[in-house]
Formats: sequence, C-alpha cells, structure tokens
Amino acid sequence: MEIVFVHFGSYPPNYLVRNLNRTCEYFPDTRVTLITDVKLDIPIKHTNFQKHTFVLGADYHKVDAQINHPKNFRNNFWFTSLARVMALCDYVIDKQLPILHIESDVLVSRDLPLETFTKCDRSIAYTIVGEMSGVASILWIGDKSAAVHLRSYINFRAQVDSMTTDMKILGQYQNDYSQHVRILASFPTRLLGSHSLIPNQIVQDMIYSEKLFSGFFDAADVGQYLLGDDPRNNRGMKILRRELVTSFFKPSKVNFVYSKDRKFLNTCSEKVNRYFTLHIHSKNASVFDEKRIESLLSTAVRNQARPEKHILVPSVLLSSIKNSLIRRLHAFTGSKR
Repeated sequence: MEIVFVHFGSYPPNYLVRNLNRTCEYFPDTRVTLITDVKLDIPIKHTNFQKHTFVLGADYHKVDAQINHPKNFRNNFWFTSLARVMALCDYVIDKQLPILHIESDVLVSRDLPLETFTKCDRSIAYTIVGEMSGVASILWIGDKSAAVHLRSYINFRAQVDSMTTDMKILGQYQNDYSQHVRILASFPTRLLGSHSLIPNQIVQDMIYSEKLFSGFFDAADVGQYLLGDDPRNNRGMKILRRELVTSFFKPSKVNFVYSKDRKFLNTCSEKVNRYFTLHIHSKNASVFDEKRIESLLSTAVRNQARPEKHILVPSVLLSSIKNSLIRRLHAFTGSKR
C-alpha cells in the first residue's frame, strides 16, 4: 500500500511540498509517492518519499480534446483534475498495489487509520459533497481490476459528455456502480438538521464507513467553512463560514472543537467524533506548518459561530489582475491576426 499525491501542469506549490513532508513524517513506514509531470527535484529528504515522473500519453491528449472546458484556466485545470484520477488508475494497474490518494490541499491527522482501508468491503472508496458530485480528496483504489473499471468509465464519460469533470464522473460512477464504491462518511448522518436529504444508498455507505473507521473524512465542507475558500475564485477575496449551497452537509449545525490530544479537529456532539482529514480549500500554506496548525485550527473553531467574513488576500488579487490582463492581451492580439 502507498499514499499517493498527484500534481500536473506546474511545479508543486508550497502547500503541497509542506503536505508531502508532514505526511512522510507522520507515516514513516509507508511509501509516499508524488505522481507528476515535473522533472525538477522536489525538496523532500524523507527516505519514504519518491517522485514518479509521469508522461501524459496519447489517450490523455484524446480526453483533453474531448472535454470542452477553457484550456487557459489555471494551467488547464479541468483536464489536469481529471487526468490525475486517470493517472491514479494507471499507477495501480502498472504497480499492481493498493493506493490511498490524498489531494494536494488535504490535511491529514496523525491517527489516520491507513490499514483500515484494506478492510473495506469494496475496492473503491471516496467522499461525496452533493448530488452526483464525488470528491477525490481521499480516494482508495484497492486493486488492479477496480482501477481498470474506473479508468474505462472515465474514458466513456469523456466521450459522451464534453463538459464532464472529475467530480461529475465520480458522482456518476457511484450512481451507476454503487456495488463497487463505498462513500466515506464526511459528517455524522445521525445528527438531525446537519444535512439535507441524502439518497439512502449513500446514507448506508456513510454509516458503514463511520463504523469501520470510527471517524470522518472531510469532502470539502468543513475545511472551507472554518478556514475559507480559494481566494482565486473571488478575485482575491477569501470567504469564511459560508456553506456550499450544493452540498448535503451544513457545517454550521455541528459544533467543532480542537483536540489537543490528537492535534486535530473533532466534533463534540456524537460518540464518533474524530475528523481524519480537512480539505484546505483556501490553499493557505500556513495551515500545513506544524508550528502554526494548532493556533489556526483553534482560532477557526473559536470563531465558528460568527457571521460570514470576507478577507482580502492581496497577493492573490494582484495575481488575478495580472492573469486577466494577459488573457485580454492574448485575445486582443489574436483578434488582430
């Protein structure tokens, strides 16, 4: 079994490098692999780390041509997001070993129960955020046959839906092949008022995984609610304590606490109360700093009942303005030809 991260299209950002280092430190007996198309060295000295340089072949370029999202958006974001799931499948097929994928901006706890994934009764497991919307924030692929099946499904969906995304495909895959997938619990389903109506099959999956792992895996909601969304989505403005309108979960209805024993996030409303992962949507590298995580998480839970707050991130605003000017310049020069 390996822990696997994927990053395509650019040199790994600072938050990912920090995340790789802390993950290697937390799990010294487990291989931590970064699949990337970047040939430069990554500053990670842990002996359990390896970089797997990946070349996107003709079948990847075919999928890129089939989907119709803007190619100039964040280094072809929509394609690279889908390509990483394809690469995870190809990696499992090639290496013939089970993998646990962790997204670049997902913070994990020291007590993340790695071996428990091998006890899951289905060969694929991941989180879901809303109706037909899967999230690879944590993605378990247990064997080669599961990887082959998911990989084939991705190719099929790219052919029939030019506007598909990795999240849509994972959501549809669970709907079409629920017998292959376990949806990981991302919140306590028994807590009344904490979520909207969820399909029964997904509820049963969440109950199963909550019992199996004795904890929760944040799909997107908790980290975004407590620590803010990606300021690149709002011209440099980070928004705290806003719920995702398309999500099943309502994090404002749950009381979160910082556990000094675990040095991570808990809830205080249920017997099962541990979060094993937090999706740091804001991409704030400071959250991945061991010297600052306690202060940042403690402050976030202390402020959780306050109103929504907007915080300007100047560096992101300036970068957004620069990228906008570049796009307009390219469009202008293209129109003159």
